Amino acid sequence: MSYQGAGKLKSIVVSAVISVLLLFRLGSHLRERKFEPFKPFLSVYLAPPDESDHKFMFRSGKMIVVNLKDKNFDDLYFQLPEKVAAATPVEVGVIAQLSWDRKQICQYTNDTGGIVPGYSQTCDVTLVDLKTKLVIDRKQFVGSHPPEILRGAESTIGERPDLAVTAYLKSLY
Repeated sequence: MSYQGAGKLKSIVVSAVISVLLLFRLGSHLRERKFEPFKPFLSVYLAPPDESDHKFMFRSGKMIVVNLKDKNFDDLYFQLPEKVAAATPVEVGVIAQLSWDRKQICQYTNDTGGIVPGYSQTCDVTLVDLKTKLVIDRKQFVGSHPPEILRGAESTIGERPDLAVTAYLKSLY
């Protein structure tokens, strides 16, 4: 390859990288804008529910999804169809409170004889009626197992159970 050809290739690669970064930033900005009308109500959505012994079975309105650990909105909201996801705060009737964590399920022995833990990611979902603050339902989801054999710098953490959580939330409507 000639020097000019290498320079052109470098320019194309740099332009592509910049484009991807700009698209990522734009996507992040659009997500933040989507949640803007809900932000004044975030503390209400994050509030602990009424821990009465009974489950409140009736639900009305659409859903907002919050991450209790991050104390913010959860991106799984964007996986919900329009008939489920609240488009405005007035439409919110159900709060899906997600508590993400991980659970050690195995151990690896590394090259030096040390022990490295392996984790599955979990999500505890609590559905809360916005008006009554009563729990509609609780469910726990566990993601995939980490790899059976650790090779090099491979992750020791399994996948999140996003698909299962999203399917459950969709099934309620």
